[in-house]
Amino acid sequence: MNKTNTITVRIPEELKLRIEKISKKQGVSMNQFAMYALTKEAGELEANEWFKNYLKGKNRKELYESFSEALEVVQERPVPDWDR
Repeated sequence: MNKTNTITVRIPEELKLRIEKISKKQGVSMNQFAMYALTKEAGELEANEWFKNYLKGKNRKELYESFSEALEVVQERPVPDWDR
């Protein structure tokens, strides 16, 4: 397991109550829920930044062409029943 650190965060009482309610409903501690929520949000922010940099300077036509080229590589096959 990675080394852990402790941080103190001041949050509005309403948010604390929401976190308590959600974590209780999920059957996890407030700490586990907060760690999950922060990890998820950090990942989403990092992914958004990556896509923003990747898409910088590209126009819609270039993106559609790249996507079409990628789809041409994928082999056609029937859709499985579980995916219908």
